[in-house]
Amino acid sequence: MDHVHICDSAGKILISRLGNNCLAACLATASESCEKCVAHEGGGARRKGKKSVAAGTAFLCTSNEDMVKSKRVFARTLDSYVEMIGGLIEIQRLATEEGREESRRLVHNLTTLNSHIIQEIYNIVPQDDLAGTPNRQISVIASAISRNPPAAAQAALRILKNAVAARTEMQVVRRFRATPQLPPQMRPHVIHKVIKNVLITFFQEAQDRELYWNLRASGERVLVDYELISAALYRFFENCVKYCAPTSTIDIAFQAAEDHVDVVMEMKSLPIAKGEESLIFAEGVSGAMAKKYGLNGSGLGLSIVRQLLDVNNSGVSVSAGTRVEVIRGIEYAPNRFTFSFRRAV
Repeated sequence: MDHVHICDSAGKILISRLGNNCLAACLATASESCEKCVAHEGGGARRKGKKSVAAGTAFLCTSNEDMVKSKRVFARTLDSYVEMIGGLIEIQRLATEEGREESRRLVHNLTTLNSHIIQEIYNIVPQDDLAGTPNRQISVIASAISRNPPAAAQAALRILKNAVAARTEMQVVRRFRATPQLPPQMRPHVIHKVIKNVLITFFQEAQDRELYWNLRASGERVLVDYELISAALYRFFENCVKYCAPTSTIDIAFQAAEDHVDVVMEMKSLPIAKGEESLIFAEGVSGAMAKKYGLNGSGLGLSIVRQLLDVNNSGVSVSAGTRVEVIRGIEYAPNRFTFSFRRAV
């Protein structure tokens, strides 16, 4: 086995397949003259050497017969590792930036959602009124709720929605960013109930936008991870509320086949340009019409929906309508999204 150790000019490790014993005994003393090494614990002849350039240093210790016999073959291999240093530095830089951006996005989203939750509580009871003992706080909150139950109920729904959004953020992180990744817990669930439970959190927001849901009846069971599918549906319905026409209805129907169940969602939403049907599910991509009306975000919504569905051996496709209608100054078209789930036996 080749022992490889590559670091940048500051000594930061880029790649290392070097045990502590070798690191202490060989790396510091290895020259650039490619000397033979016979100190390896496994026995047998080895050749070792290191080479430094402005970008960093590469060290190689190998038992490869050709490289042990030929200093020229060894030097050529060592040079190839040296040439990798610049690329490895760039890869590490990009990975670090991606990690920082992901962390910034997560912290920003969770902070925003938490602020919304706190604000909804203060909408029920002003912050100044909550000063005092716990018993007094309970009394003040109870009185505020009794004075205006509908407003308190609406605030509670908004709190629930923001809490579910925060949970969804963490579920995505746990599934795609955690090491090791958590395996899906596939169990039978009534898909109508799963969808209904997610839709409840959007009741207040949909009402504010005069958006209506027509959830048809179904007792079909599908094999999914409940938390991950709920997170996927949450992200999708979040897009619906954002991109569907006000005063329109989203129709959700069920079509069962022998081995799968399709959930067909028909809606009047922003037009999907020709050729965008598959692109809108790609990470970082927002539709042309979303950009036109300044409604585009980070392009993560539908890409995460598809990733979460893939984990569940499920899928989603879209059929874009072409009949455009202008509502309140914005163009909309009839679009159909079809979610396909494995049917539970």
